[in-house]
Amino acid sequence: EVSDASPSGNIGGGPRDASANLGGVPGERLKMQYATGPLLKFQICYRRVFVEYVRVISQRYPDIRIEGENCLPQPIYRHIASLLSVFKLVLIGLIIVGKDSFAFFGMQVPSIWQWGQENKVYACMMVFSFSNMIENQCMST
Repeated sequence: EVSDASPSGNIGGGPRDASANLGGVPGERLKMQYATGPLLKFQICYRRVFVEYVRVISQRYPDIRIEGENCLPQPIYRHIASLLSVFKLVLIGLIIVGKDSFAFFGMQVPSIWQWGQENKVYACMMVFSFSNMIENQCMST
């Protein structure tokens, strides 16, 4: 038997609890709850673990509905990953084009930029791989 407790201490999902949650429609919440069963929500990071939880809980409590959603990374890390992705594409484009933008700013050309111009394919692969590694680390939860 599933009982529902409201914050006011009303146990059993009585009319006072139902009207408080549905804007004055007594009994509507109770009908929906017993028609569809209780709902259990998860934020998942690993799909296999979630599938295993669903299997175990469904075997033991077949009337419980289970929903899962991906656990998102913090917004600052998502923004860092987005900026890094744009920076990666711009840097790869500059390596391929071969423009010397350092002279425009009156700076001396770094040795790593000279190496990247001599080894364009390898430099682009290294920029792509290294930035993807950092992006994946930012997006992992």
